[in-house]
Amino acid sequence: MMNWIWLGAVVAFGVLEAATAALVSIWFVGGAAVALLASFLGAALWLQIALFLAVSVGILAAVRPLIKRANAKTVPTNLDRVIGCTARVTEEIDNEAGTGAVYVEGKTWTARSADGTVLPAGSRVAAMPFPAGGFYLLSSDGCPIAHSEDFCFDPSRCKRFHSISV
Repeated sequence: MMNWIWLGAVVAFGVLEAATAALVSIWFVGGAAVALLASFLGAALWLQIALFLAVSVGILAAVRPLIKRANAKTVPTNLDRVIGCTARVTEEIDNEAGTGAVYVEGKTWTARSADGTVLPAGSRVAAMPFPAGGFYLLSSDGCPIAHSEDFCFDPSRCKRFHSISV
């Protein structure tokens, strides 16, 4: 009788795992499979349950760090690619008028001034990371323009800096 219950558990947990996009019940499949094997070998019910729990927890403990490590890799976005690059203001940046755009690395981005300063079209700026997402545009009239590898963001050296909305 327990053979059928454990076989049903293997199938049920397997179907549940197949129906989800994340690892939800794979460890229970392994635990139920070991308990099914123990049932076939004539083990007592308490041992089957203990093996189910122990193997399920063991698989969970073994797989979880691997999943965390695999999910820790970040995929660069278009925004990540422009950090540190030189940008050209293509539309005058004026917060009050709600206008402003920059062209960087083949894409046009909406831009807003962090301090309200109007930047004319044609200005050269550098894109730097912005803590809340997006990036800063550093004006060339007080900050060096450089690319990501050799650019050191030091706001004290800049007369003004500008943020860009994403």
